[in-house]
Amino acid sequence: MFLGAAVHSHLQSELSEDFIKEREIWFSIPYAWKNLGFKEILISGHPDNYSIKKRSLIEYKTSLSDEADGDIHDHMKRQVAFYWLVLNRETGFDFSTRVVKLWLKTVGMGPTGKPIQELQTSEWIATAEEKIKYSTEMVQRALEAASKLDEALGQNILARQTPPKVI
Repeated sequence: MFLGAAVHSHLQSELSEDFIKEREIWFSIPYAWKNLGFKEILISGHPDNYSIKKRSLIEYKTSLSDEADGDIHDHMKRQVAFYWLVLNRETGFDFSTRVVKLWLKTVGMGPTGKPIQELQTSEWIATAEEKIKYSTEMVQRALEAASKLDEALGQNILARQTPPKVI
């Protein structure tokens, strides 16, 4: 987590002042809760960097794991596409939307026996179709999760769960 925070901080410091960093955003999805009495699902997030002036949205992903690779996984794409959806609705602008992944890869051992690591990077830039696809998936998943939670509340399943024993 420390590496991720350090990388985010460094990359954010290198961007122009046009970029907004880590601002909390909210999105409301209409949903009539049967067992809670609410009328919506609220999702919040913190996009790493975006610029309204440059119409650019960047999300960073970092990993210390030597097993990390350059794959930009679907959950990363859904996250940044969700941010795109919110910013698009807030501003009326389309944004270039990307995920930049950074990870350390061990490439050998040093003379003291410590691993030598190189910083690796990969990038995914969303097409218009991908932004719609992945943001739609995010909304659908929120609706599915709310429906399951609402059903469990209605059946009182959550209240019947046995608390873990404390030893």
